[in-house]
Amino acid sequence: MANPPKPLRIQFRLFLCIVASIAFLLVLAIYLQSSLESILRFRPDLTATLAKYQLPVELSNELHSQFEAIEREQIAETRQRVINMWIGTGIIIFFTYVIQHVMARSIILPINQLARNVRRLQQGDFTARANLETSDEFETLGDAFNALAESIQKGRAQLEATNRQLSQQQTELEKIVAEKTVELKKTLESVEAERSKLQTIINRMPDGLTLIDGHGVFLSANEAALKILGHPDLKMLQDWLDNMPGAFNFRQLNHQSAALDEFPFNRAWRGDSFSNVVLFTRTPTNRTKLISFSGGPVVGSGFGGTQLALCIFRDVTEELALRKELEEKNLELGEASRLKDEFLATLSHELRTPLTPVISGAQLLRDEGRLGEDDLKTISLIERNAQSLSRMIDEMLDLSGIMNRKLHLSLEHTELNDWARSVITGLALTLDKKKITCTFIGTTEPITYAIDPGRLTQVLTNLISNAIKYSDAGGKIWVTLSQTDHEIRFAVRDNGIGLTKHELNEIFELFYQGQASYLRQSGGLGIGLSVARSLAELHGGGLIAQSDGPGQGSTFTLWLPLVREGVQWQSQPVPQANQRVDRTLLRGRKVLLVEDSLDTLEALRRLLMRRECQVITAQSAEQGLEQAEKERPEIIISDLNLPAMDGYEFIRRLKKEESFREVIAISVSGQGREQDVAASLDAGFTAHMLKPIDIHKLDTTLVQALEGRSIFNPESLL
Repeated sequence: MANPPKPLRIQFRLFLCIVASIAFLLVLAIYLQSSLESILRFRPDLTATLAKYQLPVELSNELHSQFEAIEREQIAETRQRVINMWIGTGIIIFFTYVIQHVMARSIILPINQLARNVRRLQQGDFTARANLETSDEFETLGDAFNALAESIQKGRAQLEATNRQLSQQQTELEKIVAEKTVELKKTLESVEAERSKLQTIINRMPDGLTLIDGHGVFLSANEAALKILGHPDLKMLQDWLDNMPGAFNFRQLNHQSAALDEFPFNRAWRGDSFSNVVLFTRTPTNRTKLISFSGGPVVGSGFGGTQLALCIFRDVTEELALRKELEEKNLELGEASRLKDEFLATLSHELRTPLTPVISGAQLLRDEGRLGEDDLKTISLIERNAQSLSRMIDEMLDLSGIMNRKLHLSLEHTELNDWARSVITGLALTLDKKKITCTFIGTTEPITYAIDPGRLTQVLTNLISNAIKYSDAGGKIWVTLSQTDHEIRFAVRDNGIGLTKHELNEIFELFYQGQASYLRQSGGLGIGLSVARSLAELHGGGLIAQSDGPGQGSTFTLWLPLVREGVQWQSQPVPQANQRVDRTLLRGRKVLLVEDSLDTLEALRRLLMRRECQVITAQSAEQGLEQAEKERPEIIISDLNLPAMDGYEFIRRLKKEESFREVIAISVSGQGREQDVAASLDAGFTAHMLKPIDIHKLDTTLVQALEGRSIFNPESLL
């Protein structure tokens, strides 16, 4: 049975005390009452006793009187005691009730209130407070209870807040875990897919791949590895490795046996890294292969973090054979290219050499001023065709340089309006022959741009020459220079025969000369426009053709970008080749001519004699050295392709002497490649000129050298 609450137990004890007190008083009253009854019962006995002794009546009466008095006194006293006891009992009961009531208010009620509040706390009502209106220890107890309840309430609030936060965090964590689980699942699926893909790739890769542990045991090998080494499965491959006699299975490229420690598999599991180690390998079928091995150590996390060895290899037997064959072919092609370059250089020299006396002779006859109109036309015809042949040679050499990627530009500051006018002026004779008018439309403001004057002169000359060639006599040509926000344009427009759509698509192809008979009959090699476009592209620009059809004329546009990367500017602008020079500086100058071609020698001698120079001639380098030592010339003009001793050796020997260190030396050759120009300058020549020699370029070069100015190298224009 459950114990009653403490306040009820106190009331119950108090009640038992009261009941016990009342019971004690009742017992005492009953005892007194029985004593009184005993006294009353004693009187008959006393009377009988007195009668027995037959006392005198007086004595007997007196005794009876005394006894009755005593009896009455005792009865009265007993009754008074009983009354007092009942009164006391009533008083006790009253005060007991009062005490009980007071105790109920001052002890039991606070205890009951505390008990109720405790039960409220137990039931989760943390707002319960003990409002005890007492001034004793119960008030202190109530304050302590209230403090405890408030502390519990605050703790509960904090706990609930913490629980809410934890719940929120748990929710977020569960969400994150769910997301991460999905991501992990996707990642695992992706990894598995990648692993499967990687495994597929490994199995399908043409190279052999093996993984070896630190004890030299094959952990895996793909199909290519088994096929290359000639083993059907991993076990047989392992047996082959374990029982491999080195001298039998592996040999180096020099056919010497490979040392056991140098076996690729041994090196790999030893921890060495290597690549492209090629060895002769003999398979179980006694087939010899060349195998290229690469490998090194790896850490296999899937194998407990132990170090593994990865070895990749492939059969390079056919590859090396093909490579050797290609190397031999490349050597043959290189030799063929070298021979071709030498042939072209020799051909250029041999073709240009006879052109020099032809052009020089024509210039001499023109300068004499004693020819009639018909003779001048003949001279113009000779010059025009000789220059045309010279341009063909230039185009042929440029094409070779472009195809061999050996053609480079020498960019210089150039004012484009003046430059274009000079190009048109150079074609005046050709224009006059067909009575064609060429109009130049330039810009109002000067345009200075970085070009290779020689190469771009070649392009514009080709475009204007084609316009002349494919225009009727009396036709018109317009050369327009314009500038936009992004580019510079040279447009060469004519009213000639025009082009078909097919010809527009093919016109820049190498060796294309057109389908129409009038195009093929115009002559040429069919390389001019192809070379011109390549030269334009080297400048970062291009060349385009437009025509509305046959008989509608055509327009060729050379465009150059305004902004180019990697443009190197020269510190000073180079003078134009046709600028006016003071030829009086050449008067009386002693000039040594060294040339093995008698015609060229005579033509140059007569040209220099016209400049009132003192000319000394020599037909070999040896004669040149003798004449130089004897005559002490100020200027030397020497061919490079001399018999016995060439021009390079000639100038080197000459300039070993202190007295000839500062002599002006001009090299002359039919070879105008960059390496030819550089070689002549390195040998000691002041400048290099290409045959056929233009007398005006020669004048400019010599005058600049005599004035001590920066030498204008005419071959930068070629």
